[in-house]
Amino acid sequence: MEATYKYYNESSPEKAIAHINKLMQKVKDVDGTFISVWHNESLSDTGIWKGWKIVYEKMLKESLIPK
Repeated sequence: MEATYKYYNESSPEKAIAHINKLMQKVKDVDGTFISVWHNESLSDTGIWKGWKIVYEKMLKESLIPK
């Protein structure tokens, strides 16, 4: 969930992208299914979520790359 990165880890979008990519690779390595949960407002790219839409977009792009 993206809120974990923002509120609990206090990560920047760039750090969140790097960590999510690592998690996704670990899931691919074991032929698992990666599931993410996002709040609607975090995709708005406004207010406190300014700069976070790219995290979702890059995650989707990464998910299309075969292992």
